[in-house]
Amino acid sequence: MNARFPFLVIAVLWALPAVAENTVERSCKAAYRLHLGAIENAGGAALIPIADVIGGIANPDGSFGFTARRGYGATVPDRCRRRAGEAAMACLEAHANARGTMPQQCTSDGVTDYQIANLEAVVRARACEEVRKRGIDESILPRPYYIKVTIKGMVFGDSGCGGGDRNKIERDLAALRVACPVN
Repeated sequence: MNARFPFLVIAVLWALPAVAENTVERSCKAAYRLHLGAIENAGGAALIPIADVIGGIANPDGSFGFTARRGYGATVPDRCRRRAGEAAMACLEAHANARGTMPQQCTSDGVTDYQIANLEAVVRARACEEVRKRGIDESILPRPYYIKVTIKGMVFGDSGCGGGDRNKIERDLAALRVACPVN
């Protein structure tokens, strides 16, 4: 029995690098989308319905999202992506709940390329820009006018990124009312 012990130790030590080599990383992408409700006056009365979902809240470099990467065993790539998707959604949710500051969840757990420092300011700029893009005559709007916005978080990629074997998931994260200045 004792003669087998050194052999067993050597076999385990020899196998450890092979186990470490079987750990792989997989990634998922994530982004915010905005549901614009209506243009309102200060009292909350709807003036012009928009009711549209727009994509892409831009980072300062012009990109529209970020990536989360997590590792696990090579034989369970969906589990890697589920963990990456969970990290990405945790970032989206944390920043939607604390829009004025960069949350810790967006700078760790494999999250990369996240560059939005003040989410509320970016949401306001994007929502107000959309009104101008649609050609709505701002001279008829009150000063300032308001837009109801629902911030949505979307995680997408290969199987597992949306949890289970799904490839995407989208959640409503927060609702706010942004004030748009009139030029």
